[in-house]
Amino acid sequence: GLVTCDIQPRFSNEQFINFTAWVFPTITINMPSQLISNQVADKYKNLALADPSFTIPSKVDLLLGADIFARILNGKRVSVGDSYPVAFGSIFGWIIIGPVLSSNSYVSTSHHISLVSSIESLMDKFWQVEEPEAAPETFTCDGKCEEVFRDKCSRDESGRFVVPLLFRQAIVDNTFSGSRAVAVKRFQSLERKLTSDSRLREAYCKFMAEYLSLGHMSPASSTGSYFIPHHAVFKSSDPQDKIRVVFDASAQSFSSTSLNQCLFAGPKLQQDVIDVLMRFRLPRYAFTADINKMYRQILLVPEHRCYQHILWRASPQDELKAYELNTVTYGVNCAPFLAIRVLQKIAESDCADAPAVRDALMFNTYVDDICVGGDTIDEVIALQTDLINVLQRAGMSLKKWSSNTAAVLDRVLPEDRAGGMLSFDDDTCSGSKVLGLQWSQRDDTFLYVVQPERLVSTKRGMLSLIARIFDPLGLLAPVIFFAKQLMQRVWQSGISWDDPLPPEIVEVWTRFVADLPVLQQVTVPRFIGTQLGVQGVLCGFCDASEKGYSAVVYLKLPNQSGPPLVSLLGAKTKTAPLKASMIPRLELCAAVLLARWMVRIKTALNNKVRIVNLYAFSDSTTVLSWLKVPHEKFKVFVSNRIHKVTTLLPDCHWGYVSSLNNPADCASRGIFPTDLVHHKLYWHGPEILYRNVLDGPALSQDINTENLPELKSVSPATLVTKTSDPPEPEWYSRFSSYSHMIRVVAYVYRFIQICKRRQINLAHFLTRVELDHAVVVIAKCSQRVTLRKLLHDLLLNRPISAGPVARLRPFIDQRGLICVGGRLSDADVPETQKHPILLGKTSHLSILLIRHWHEVTGHGGPRLLTSLINQSHWILSLNTLIRSVLCKCVTCVRLASVNPQPIMSDLPTSRVSECHPFSRVGIDFAGPIVMTEHRLRKARQFKVYIAVFVCFAVKAVHLEYVSDLSTDAFLASLQRFVARRGLPTDIYTDCGTNFVGASNQLRALVNNSSCKDYLISRFQCTWHFNPPGAPHFGGLWEAAVRSAKRLMTRIMGEHTFSVEELSTMLCRIEAILNSRPLVQLSSDPTEYDCLTPGHFLIGRPLLSIPEVNIADTALPLAQRWKLINQCAQSFWHRWRNEYLNTLQMRNRWTINVPNISINDMVIVKEPNVPPLRWRMARVQEVFPGADGVVRVVRLRTATGTFKRPVVKIVKLPSA
Repeated sequence: GLVTCDIQPRFSNEQFINFTAWVFPTITINMPSQLISNQVADKYKNLALADPSFTIPSKVDLLLGADIFARILNGKRVSVGDSYPVAFGSIFGWIIIGPVLSSNSYVSTSHHISLVSSIESLMDKFWQVEEPEAAPETFTCDGKCEEVFRDKCSRDESGRFVVPLLFRQAIVDNTFSGSRAVAVKRFQSLERKLTSDSRLREAYCKFMAEYLSLGHMSPASSTGSYFIPHHAVFKSSDPQDKIRVVFDASAQSFSSTSLNQCLFAGPKLQQDVIDVLMRFRLPRYAFTADINKMYRQILLVPEHRCYQHILWRASPQDELKAYELNTVTYGVNCAPFLAIRVLQKIAESDCADAPAVRDALMFNTYVDDICVGGDTIDEVIALQTDLINVLQRAGMSLKKWSSNTAAVLDRVLPEDRAGGMLSFDDDTCSGSKVLGLQWSQRDDTFLYVVQPERLVSTKRGMLSLIARIFDPLGLLAPVIFFAKQLMQRVWQSGISWDDPLPPEIVEVWTRFVADLPVLQQVTVPRFIGTQLGVQGVLCGFCDASEKGYSAVVYLKLPNQSGPPLVSLLGAKTKTAPLKASMIPRLELCAAVLLARWMVRIKTALNNKVRIVNLYAFSDSTTVLSWLKVPHEKFKVFVSNRIHKVTTLLPDCHWGYVSSLNNPADCASRGIFPTDLVHHKLYWHGPEILYRNVLDGPALSQDINTENLPELKSVSPATLVTKTSDPPEPEWYSRFSSYSHMIRVVAYVYRFIQICKRRQINLAHFLTRVELDHAVVVIAKCSQRVTLRKLLHDLLLNRPISAGPVARLRPFIDQRGLICVGGRLSDADVPETQKHPILLGKTSHLSILLIRHWHEVTGHGGPRLLTSLINQSHWILSLNTLIRSVLCKCVTCVRLASVNPQPIMSDLPTSRVSECHPFSRVGIDFAGPIVMTEHRLRKARQFKVYIAVFVCFAVKAVHLEYVSDLSTDAFLASLQRFVARRGLPTDIYTDCGTNFVGASNQLRALVNNSSCKDYLISRFQCTWHFNPPGAPHFGGLWEAAVRSAKRLMTRIMGEHTFSVEELSTMLCRIEAILNSRPLVQLSSDPTEYDCLTPGHFLIGRPLLSIPEVNIADTALPLAQRWKLINQCAQSFWHRWRNEYLNTLQMRNRWTINVPNISINDMVIVKEPNVPPLRWRMARVQEVFPGADGVVRVVRLRTATGTFKRPVVKIVKLPSA
């Protein structure tokens, strides 16, 4: 079902995310599908992961959709390498997304398989996972109807039910505007009709008078919201002048809205007429009764009666009055649901001591007709009594009683008994009508009354006659199928509705119509011999022809005194589609029809008959063979229908019956009424039903499926997995030095030559020939491994497919080496340069060559290495390979000193949140400045410093003179600052000794037991230190220092100031800095002022022109205070809307770089020390920021541990 969820991160105060989710038994398989190596997990162990155990497969509890995906991710990203997944920041923590390294080794396999797939089984599995459970009742229209009924349904003091109308939504006053005018116009039309027909007028007035006298309507006591037009349904040929007044709640008002459009129709609660009639055949003694005026016995809640107003007057001379209908009204679309639901409510609440009445109301009632019975007369009498009493308590009464038992009719008044019956043509006959079927109570049989018809040989007349034959149980199926098949032929002829029928059809149709009255001889026993708990066998037969297909079902019951009782329960037929189809396919469709028909009948009989066995018969050996073979072997049409049959009837025994003994044969071809009356095989079933064992002729158990039609063409396939042998290793990959490798190989070959006792020069040193021979041997080995395909193509004289290699025109020289052909054959250069040895870019020999020449040339650059290597060797993708080798050279890395530069972080909260000026302050020193002392005879000069205080919020600046860099001097300047600007809540500085000393002294003062409680209760200040050697962490105060020093150098020039002059200058510089605009000036001429730090200090720039004196106004003090407060609020409003937006852009450090990881080897940059003497260290701990980017690390060296920013270290290449 559906659930509403609220989720919030565990370790954050983020706002809740609300969404609606479906509940499934299983979302998907465990994720990840296999265990991930700990090597991957170690890369992210310093991040706050959303799932710390992401490497272990486990089930998925919640699947979030793309609609809230953007609300989860915060745009942060951390990459630890191309071969590893990427970490993405989210509100839940870091999420790991990306591929994981897997083994590249493959196992060579080859399998012979048969590609056979079942569409049905695949779809079943798909829907089991993907199909959500049914929505809760309150989420559907049907569920809302039930909810409204339960909430507002009640009973009055007399026991009658009071129900509401099922409005879709609340109704406003003008929803049905103009409905009265529409009703007046419709009533005037009705009144003209009544005036012209006295019989209709008399019947209509009588009906309305009865409606009013019974209290079902009353004069309107309030203004109606909706007026329902009404009209009569009246047949002038009816001798009893029966009339039905129809209330049209679908009439639209001027707003094009009707009452029915605003109401729910409600779910279908009514039992199907076929099921009711089927159950009516089960009891030996039966009766039927009609709930008298059932709709009008149910009251409507008073607040909804204003929507059921009508207009009426008995005579045109009378005043047209408004009446309100007090009961459920026929014509309102929710009336059937309300009436049936009330009956179910009665069965639920009033039948605790009468279970038979409950079953009658729930399963044996069709609208207001109750068709029930019992196995004994006493049982029927008790059921009758209980039924009357239960309904009477709800204000309902039963009329039109009919029964095959006189004892039932003796207990009701004569006027409450059923009168004559209605046939197809409304002619009288003995018996009564039960749900459209004629029931003769005297013989306890169903019969049909058909009078001679006036022949109408048109398409319209044919359809009219066929539609009037009502046969819900299909007992006349062979005859009706014959008529339907004729209708299909007429349809194929393409004539219009009133054109004469084709001559070849007229003759058959005339004979059929003339033969219809013969159906009056058909009598079908109502009672089929059942009793409570009896065990029965359900038997079905199916057949097909070119015209259509049919299914007939019988019930077989045991009989101790004779042969078993076999009763025809019903039949179903369908015409064949216009597109020609093979007979086996139609036979299979007949089997599907039979399976559905048997399942429905079994469900209807389950309350009284226990079906112990199911037998189905067909005269098609093809269909029976299909049903014995798995449906996956056949084409889609056959496969789907076989699967349907086996699903509906999994325990059914299918058997063969010959066409002569198949009772469904006549129904699949159609027969005339005369033939049906005397068709014993159809009415009584074949002889096989009367045997003790229901087995037809046995079919061969060994079915040769290859000869069956509709087989799916299965082509055997071979699954071949591509194998990749592991590459042959280069045996010399153990060497790390080119010179050492060449010399080792040369000595090995010298040793081999000595063992072979060949004459060689046993010099103490290796000759040039021996060294060159070693180079050739190693180059051959490298080419066999890295250039195997090229070597194979050259040996076989095949064209070279690789473009970059083909442009070199490679060839194999007399030494067996692949060399570059090139275009320098005639150049005056050495032979090795004309035709250098070709090497692959993945060869270990190529790497050793580059390292060798890099060291020989004193760590030369790429251009020098390229020119030297190409004199004897040609390496593919040489430039790329040189760059990769140089990046791993420790000496080059030291000299290059390229430190990682992390992306610029987000501004801290202290920079982007409102606070009092100088509540959050950064401090730094500027200087030294030379100052002179003029009071002494011999004026001496000494150095002083400037303490710069910067407000984090508005960038206001405060300058203080400091005599030296001692802790005491700084504390004195800090006290002067606090006295004039207030105590800050947060102080940010670097790790200067004076700052650290001041912090320590203040901490010692606060922690002093004698004054700790006093200070903590009055002062709250936090000191924040940047990492050592990280001036870029304090960019705000560094910029303020630069601005202050710039103004000082321009003002002082070459002069030396005294204390008074220096103090005055610092105040002026402070005023200048606090008068600078925070944002760019606007081009709007109406805006004459810009936002400066001075606005937050004194309400205007410190260097602004003095304002004109304004005399005291008569404004009250409160209003003047509000005005001043509004000015301050306007400054902060402009600060949010103008200044904050200027901080959005990152001016530099905009590229993401890989994070420094624990155990990485680095060198530490040190000032005034050559790069080759920088200390080497190992990363012991990393400190990632809120965005997951590592900007500070803790390093371990031979002398100890310390912190440094990552911009002060250089990562060394790993092996």
